[in-house]
Amino acid sequence: MPRFLYRYALLLLAGLTAAGVGVFLVTLASLFAAEDYGVQPGSPAYYVGISSVIRRLELPHGAQAREYRGSVGDGNKAPQSQLGFDAAHHLAAQAWDAMDGQLRGLGFHPSGTHQRTAFPVTREQEYLSTQDDLIVVSTQVDPDDSVQGPVRFFITHFD
Repeated sequence: MPRFLYRYALLLLAGLTAAGVGVFLVTLASLFAAEDYGVQPGSPAYYVGISSVIRRLELPHGAQAREYRGSVGDGNKAPQSQLGFDAAHHLAAQAWDAMDGQLRGLGFHPSGTHQRTAFPVTREQEYLSTQDDLIVVSTQVDPDDSVQGPVRFFITHFD
């Protein structure tokens, strides 16, 4: 292979690397400027701003209205990544069990500070990893439609 092709390939590789670093830095700067943000899966902000733990979670059967949100933190508020989704009222218990199983599979265990009030109106459970990462799983429903309306799940990872 001629020498000029090696130089061209090296310059092309350097240019692509610089462009990638530039996209990463611009994305990171935009996240810090926004403080609280919502992202779409596959976007640069999704990979930079949402924790790998939250990105690994699969939606349970029948889940709808998936939403990813994050925060860079502020003062004593920890940075966080969040997955939100809706589950049909009759599938809420199955969705809870599916999320519990996934979190346990990722090395998280209930912390013993389980709070529960009249499920499925609200329910919350903290999970800790061996590295002291904290995840909170909670549910909410619209009080005006608490019998048949969807149950909103929030899985929040505090980085």
